[in-house]
Amino acid sequence: MKKKPNSVYSRHKKLLSFLLILCMSIPSLAGMQIEKVNLEMKSVSIQDIIEEIGNQTGIGFLYKGEELKDHMVNEVSFEDKEWEEVLTEILDPIGKTFKFEKDLILIIDKPEECVETKTNQKRRKVKGTVTDVDGNELPGVSVTVKGTTRGVSTDINGNYTLYMEGDKNTLIFSFVGMLGLEIEYTGQSLQNVTLTDDHEQMAEVIVYATGLTKISKERATGAFVKIDSKQLEQRPVTNILEKLEGTVAGLNSTNGKLSIRGVGTFTKDTQPLIVVDGFALTTDASTINPEDVESITVLKDAAAASIWGTKASNGVIVITTKRGKIGDKLKVSFSAYVGVTEKIDYNEVDVLNSSEQIDLQLESHDKGWWPLETRVDYKTFPFSLVEEALIYKNGLAPNGNKWTQQQYDTYIEELRGRDILDQWSEYLIRKKVNQSYNLSLSGGGEKNQVYASLNFTDTKSAQVGVNDDRMILNIQNIYKFNDKISFEAGTNISIQNKDNNGAGITTPLKEWGYEDLLDENGNYRKFYNTYSRWTSNDREASDFDIMPYYSNMLEEQRASDNTNQEIAIRARFALNYQILPELNFNSSFQYQQRKYASDNYRTMDRPSQRIKLNDAYVDGVWQLPLGTEYRYAKKSGYSWDIRNTLTYDKAFGKHAINVFAGTDLRKAYTDNMSDKTYGYDEEVGAGVPVNEGSLVARQLDKWTGSSLSDSFYSRVINDIREFSIYANIGYEYDNRYLVTGSYRIDQKNLFGSDPDFRYKPLWSTGIAWKISNEEFMNVSWINRLVVRATYGLGGNASSTHGPYAQARLYSPLQYSTQYSYEYARITIPANEKLKWEETSTINLAVDFAIFNNRISGSLEYYQKESTDLLGSVAIDPSTGFSYATVNYASIDNKGIELVLNAKLLQKGDFTWTLGGNLSYNKNRILDYRVSQSAIDMLEDGDKSVGMPLGNIATVNYAGLDAYGNTMIYKADGTTTQYDVDAYEDIEKEDLLRHGPTVAPWYGGLTTTLAYKGFDLTMNASFKYGHVFRATIASSQNAAYGTRVNRAWANRWQQAGDEMATRIPKMSYNGINPENGLYENGNSQTSLEAMIYNSSQDVVLDAGYFRVRDIILGYSMPKQYLKTGLLKSLRITGQVSNPFLWTANGKDYDPENYGLEAFTNLKTYTIGLRATF
Repeated sequence: MKKKPNSVYSRHKKLLSFLLILCMSIPSLAGMQIEKVNLEMKSVSIQDIIEEIGNQTGIGFLYKGEELKDHMVNEVSFEDKEWEEVLTEILDPIGKTFKFEKDLILIIDKPEECVETKTNQKRRKVKGTVTDVDGNELPGVSVTVKGTTRGVSTDINGNYTLYMEGDKNTLIFSFVGMLGLEIEYTGQSLQNVTLTDDHEQMAEVIVYATGLTKISKERATGAFVKIDSKQLEQRPVTNILEKLEGTVAGLNSTNGKLSIRGVGTFTKDTQPLIVVDGFALTTDASTINPEDVESITVLKDAAAASIWGTKASNGVIVITTKRGKIGDKLKVSFSAYVGVTEKIDYNEVDVLNSSEQIDLQLESHDKGWWPLETRVDYKTFPFSLVEEALIYKNGLAPNGNKWTQQQYDTYIEELRGRDILDQWSEYLIRKKVNQSYNLSLSGGGEKNQVYASLNFTDTKSAQVGVNDDRMILNIQNIYKFNDKISFEAGTNISIQNKDNNGAGITTPLKEWGYEDLLDENGNYRKFYNTYSRWTSNDREASDFDIMPYYSNMLEEQRASDNTNQEIAIRARFALNYQILPELNFNSSFQYQQRKYASDNYRTMDRPSQRIKLNDAYVDGVWQLPLGTEYRYAKKSGYSWDIRNTLTYDKAFGKHAINVFAGTDLRKAYTDNMSDKTYGYDEEVGAGVPVNEGSLVARQLDKWTGSSLSDSFYSRVINDIREFSIYANIGYEYDNRYLVTGSYRIDQKNLFGSDPDFRYKPLWSTGIAWKISNEEFMNVSWINRLVVRATYGLGGNASSTHGPYAQARLYSPLQYSTQYSYEYARITIPANEKLKWEETSTINLAVDFAIFNNRISGSLEYYQKESTDLLGSVAIDPSTGFSYATVNYASIDNKGIELVLNAKLLQKGDFTWTLGGNLSYNKNRILDYRVSQSAIDMLEDGDKSVGMPLGNIATVNYAGLDAYGNTMIYKADGTTTQYDVDAYEDIEKEDLLRHGPTVAPWYGGLTTTLAYKGFDLTMNASFKYGHVFRATIASSQNAAYGTRVNRAWANRWQQAGDEMATRIPKMSYNGINPENGLYENGNSQTSLEAMIYNSSQDVVLDAGYFRVRDIILGYSMPKQYLKTGLLKSLRITGQVSNPFLWTANGKDYDPENYGLEAFTNLKTYTIGLRATF
């Protein structure tokens, strides 16, 4: 049949075209022209003059602040004069000049060309090229002969030629932002040099992006961490957030979920806010092209909440994307990588094999769990192949067949030799392959900055039939109309297509191990998992219209036709007006839209669909139409944001002040619906009507007499509107003392009209002292020393509950309710006493750089106290509700974060660097106004005051008695034997506490060895101080088909085993012949297993050390690329997950227990990055 074409793109073609034309129609790259400036300034430093030139021209300058701020000028007056002339005039008297480097102007010492010697000494000549550690040529590097005034500067390609006298001299290489280098000259004619970053000098250049504004590192008091593009480009990933794992102190990643500085809420949403180019991201982070990201800034303290409001209570991750640069030539970049992940090896899963599973199943039969004589009479009851064999052996088969003991033994042995995992791996599992290709263009003139990229990612999942491809188009354009006004337009479009036709990776672990998919001839094996083989065959034979009743997962997968498509659009526009040199107004607007469509065609080629239709065939009537069942879902949403900000930034004398204030207006709307139709014809695009009301109301019956039911139309609409007002101020005196403050108020339509509930100010304040800039701090080995402190108040409000009752609108009968009319039902009660969650945070920090900046880092201490936490608790049913959201708890988090970066070795072309971070977080419950029983603690952890969140509580397991029964220690040291009452009578005092499930200690380590163009990097992460439960399910589950943990092979089976094992027995269903006591079969076995799984025996140390990846790279030297179009070339090879050490002694991955064979697989990736 011909498929209906996907219309997600076609429905939005006009919108996409409009956005693209709008972004691209702004004037294209303009050539560099001379800017003119107007200056009227009095009693200012040269640094102030240069900053004003930058404000008027938009040109970026790079210089050492301490060399310019002390040079004062009484008065400057220039009218309509070229900026180059002005710069030359003010720099010449202090022995400075300037050089171009890409989009920056470098302020450097004025070199004095050496003059011809008048002595008899022989002149020497040396030349070479100066580059950075990445091989980029450095123009404007000062090369001088120590002890003389002779020297030169490198040209635009980083080359220099220097003449000198004598056979022995010392050459000094210096450059802004780089560590100076001295090299002994002993007669060599060629001397190439590599300079490394001076992090102390570059500190003034590092800028934190908060999403609303940009703050220089030197003027920041908050706990901010920035990751630049160089770090980001090192690891190829498809989701940008994966690059944060192990790289940011205080950021904890567990199974892809991020948390910053512990958990501060009991609600499920503990993820930090994601901000992209100044606006909160409403779509998934996968819609961001990792290659487009310029930097990531993580906001960790109270400043995050005061800047971003209630959405930032869990911290903020600010993503800044790339832009074209003023004066930069057109640059074309291409990158590609292909990654192949090892195939899943089911042999690594620690479960029973088929033979062991059969032993458990036969034992349950021998102990009377399932009396075959009575079960055979239930025509709707399915049987496993072992149970079928027992029925044939005992002559109970409805068709009269009976097997001999030999036939039975032969068949059971055959089953023992089968393993569904083998065929599942062969036909339904493959190596995962991920490919990504990225092409970008960037450049700029005097008026224009342009960046555009196109990314395509294709992923072939480990599951056969699951494929995912995504294309992301990004265009950003900034146009400068004049010295005061500029306009920015950008759009990001992500289009994803996904096939969801795979069989579950863990599905075979929930099936009988001996249920192969294909027989020896390659035909589908028939499994009767809905009804017994005999009932199914009889029903098939009773009517010619009945379709086959068997199941087969391979046939099911091959007949699946389930796809979804998603398009996400993010468009942003901004107008910037420089009112005065120190006063700026910015107005920006962002629109985001998401459209999702899912199409699931369940044809009659699928065994499950045939069985469903068969069940609806009653007395010769098909109560459901034959043909395809078409299930579809449509999810759409949009949001828009309007922001207006005013920024004042002024430096005068020893004072510097920065103020910004603004307002945000936001609306977010979502509309999600799903429905289905039967007898669907894809050619026509329509199905056959059915009596949906009767199906929903369970008014129809299957052939067995049970109800025939279904669900149809569902729709949920959300409309949220928000308004915020905020301000931030920073004051600095003499580049030594800094004070900051911020304030914000959020309003939302869900908050109601009560001012006590709506107006909750969020604020923070901070101070910093640059001790290293003090005159008394003249310590040669201390290059930078800054202390910082912040304190603030954040908060979070319920997004669903408030001071007013809320109702849900239900549609008529034909749309999934029991009534024939539309009606409303109050689903959320009013709670006038509901408060905001409130979090106060203090942060103390010291930043340092020592030993000529070879070692740098920071040490931070924080304390977060969260009160009036929200949660759902049981209430008096007479109110009409069973549960309500209330304020019922308080918790705090205290922690320390240490960051260290060291240049361990730098000798010639060889460098070795090391970077690491270590975090400690102590989480503690201060108040919990809900009574917990011992059973509650076993299931949900001990939440008593003083305990950490996620604190595991267990019974004090005493092992087994002589009959294999579980024993429990009481608080007084006595033991009690298993029975239902004994378990329910466990007291809280009887329990053991083992600690938190969230690691208090965690961190990351990165080290790089580099030699010439080669570099080798290792990234690792670690956690310790926490525990996890390694439960082993129940032997009862094996009797139902589940592949349980191999530990059950060591269960108690006979007297004396209690001395060698603590695994419970399988109980008798009736009188135990060994002790004459009554046992309750599968129920008792399940409860005894529950006791074991609630014991200290399954609690293991969750500590680990994981090498996340090892990367070998080679960057082609620049000199080899000068003659062609290629400007840079880098090739990388990477292996991910090469090593894991665990503290539990069983090689269990604590973050993926039970699935370690599926998640901790090695991935081999090769990549290429080139610039033209």
